[in-house]
Amino acid sequence: MKYKLSKILVIGLTVLFMPILIILISSYSYFKNYRPKLPNFEKGQIYPQRMQQPYDVFLTRSDLYWLDLGFPSAIILVITGYLNSRWKVYKIPDKM
Repeated sequence: MKYKLSKILVIGLTVLFMPILIILISSYSYFKNYRPKLPNFEKGQIYPQRMQQPYDVFLTRSDLYWLDLGFPSAIILVITGYLNSRWKVYKIPDKM
């Protein structure tokens, strides 16, 4: 019973937070290339965000919400990796 619970927990956390991290990586490039460099009050793009050194873009509140999910999802994936190293749910094959 304990092994099933640990397996469900590790696989569930991986399935839940890995897509969020992939979406964040892809949306970073999208925001950098397609969001305005000056505030756009009509569309609500008034929140400044520094993407890289020369790139300051203005995002909406919902865009900022997605960017704020990056750090917690990375922490949860690290915790999942730690739990997997303890419980060995994902087994890594030995070298031949």
